[in-house]
Amino acid sequence: EEASPRQSVLESAQKAREEGLDDEADRLEEEARLYQALRADVTQDEGAYSRFLDRDEWYERETQARIKRLDKSKFGTLLDGIDLP
Repeated sequence: EEASPRQSVLESAQKAREEGLDDEADRLEEEARLYQALRADVTQDEGAYSRFLDRDEWYERETQARIKRLDKSKFGTLLDGIDLP
């Protein structure tokens, strides 16, 4: 049985971490999270449901890049406008 892209990347990340390549391992683990986010249902085998239910890879990559570029300081906190004693 062929490993999924996510599983292949996770195995590469583990190997990189064992070799002391922490930056590369972090990058690969982020890539694995991307592949996990693409799946509509990660509990089912690939091909067990219509692939059209999954997200498009290009769309998910753009979305994650956009999230990284957000200036989170513009959003404030839940306590903004509340005077605490």
